[in-house]
Amino acid sequence: MAFPSIFHDDTFVAFCDISGFRQLMNRNSAKAIQSLQEFYAIAYDVLGKTREQPSSPIYGLLVSDCAILVAENRNGVENESAIRSLLQALKEINKRSLEHDIMLTTSIAFGPFHYEERAESFGIEKNMVTGAAYIKAFTDQSAGKPKLKCGECRIIIKNLPRDVIARLEDDGDATFQMLQKEKQHLYYYWMRQTPGDIEPFKNAYKNTEDLKFLGIRLLLSGAQNLEVRNR
Repeated sequence: MAFPSIFHDDTFVAFCDISGFRQLMNRNSAKAIQSLQEFYAIAYDVLGKTREQPSSPIYGLLVSDCAILVAENRNGVENESAIRSLLQALKEINKRSLEHDIMLTTSIAFGPFHYEERAESFGIEKNMVTGAAYIKAFTDQSAGKPKLKCGECRIIIKNLPRDVIARLEDDGDATFQMLQKEKQHLYYYWMRQTPGDIEPFKNAYKNTEDLKFLGIRLLLSGAQNLEVRNR
C-alpha cells in the first residue's frame, strides 16, 4: 500500500531484509531477480489487504531486497491496533515468502516517522524518508546485537509506549501471546501457532545451527569426504 504524499506519525516502523540476497545475486542473478519479484508481489498484496480491514492500514516502501513497513497510528491514538496490524502483516509476508524459499529478518521500532514525496522528473524520483523509528529499526536489523538470524522478527523494547508494553504482556491476545522477551527485545514467533510451541522451536532452531557448524568443522578437519556440487 503506497504512502500518502506526506506522512508523519509517531508509530511502529519495521525494516525487513531478504536473508542471503547478495550472495544469491553473485551466485545466480536470474534467481535473485525472480525472488525480488515474488517478494514484491507478496508485499503489495498483503499491504493492500490491510486497507480493506478495520485495523490500522500498513504502508510500505520497497527498495532492492529491503522493505520499510509503517503502521498508520494517528500519533499514538491507535497504538494497540497499529502494532497488531503490523505484526499480522509481517506474519503473512514471512509465511508466503517462505513458500518461495525467501527468508527475512525484521526489526521493529516505535517513534517518529516522516515520509514526503518531494519531486519526480524524467528518470529521477526523489522522496524523503526520515525519523528516529526508521533509523532505529534499520540499525537494529543490520547491526543490532544479538545478530538477527534467518526468519527472526523482533521489537525494540526501548521507547515503546507504556500502554503498549502492558498490552503486549496480555496472554489473551492471539497475536501478542506469540511474543517473548529476551533482554532488550520482544521476539515475535510468527512461524508457530501457540505459545507452547515456542520453546521446542527455539531448541530445534539451535540444534539446526549446531549441526551446521558441526558439519563445517568436520569438513574443514577432513573428517568428512563430501562431493560438493554448485546448485
